[in-house]
Amino acid sequence: MQQEHASAGTPPCTNAGGDPAPARSRAAFRASDHALGAIERCVQERRDACIEGGEHGRVWIRPDARSYFSEVPDPSGFFGTAAPAISLSQRMPAPSVAWRPLEDLLWIAAFHASRGRLLDRCSPFDVVQFTHWPNFTRLPHNGSAMRLTALLVRAPITISVAYHLLHVPAEHAYQIYSAGSAAGIARVVSATPKDIDAAPVSASRRVSGFWQKMLDRFSGL
Repeated sequence: MQQEHASAGTPPCTNAGGDPAPARSRAAFRASDHALGAIERCVQERRDACIEGGEHGRVWIRPDARSYFSEVPDPSGFFGTAAPAISLSQRMPAPSVAWRPLEDLLWIAAFHASRGRLLDRCSPFDVVQFTHWPNFTRLPHNGSAMRLTALLVRAPITISVAYHLLHVPAEHAYQIYSAGSAAGIARVVSATPKDIDAAPVSASRRVSGFWQKMLDRFSGL
């Protein structure tokens, strides 16, 4: 059986900084450093494949059918595995397996790879809106996921303002945004400014009357 090693990226870098200006202040992660990179590459190439993670299990994907099947006893270990330990093969699953939506796999892969870090193609200052609710009955999520998602599906908002408004950990917001971005449900209305110094410094100074009303509404969730 021929195998192909997924490409590996360089380790994510960390830039110093502190709240309430979160951009570049915490470590980011690259999809290519984890199983997420191999999954996205197969999707882009529309290539059916089995993604092997050694003792952590394996995942089959069918990009054209937008479906996947997994045998992963340890999701955190598999999706957090460094890219050099991931390989691609043509191993086929049993014909009777139950395929699941590919969107779910992309969410799961990014969620576990994140560990509270932001996907490097995202920014805390991106203005985003979730197109729909993820199915949290079958997807991993953190303790702030429900409140964050309730806010993100309602109207566009920057991630930094969202976690300040809800008083939830920035790491929770980064994890949910990263998962939503990978799954394709986070619609970017406005990307972070090229000149990062032009970005807002304090979320508390930027809360409009509308968002203050939203905060009052969500404070009871």
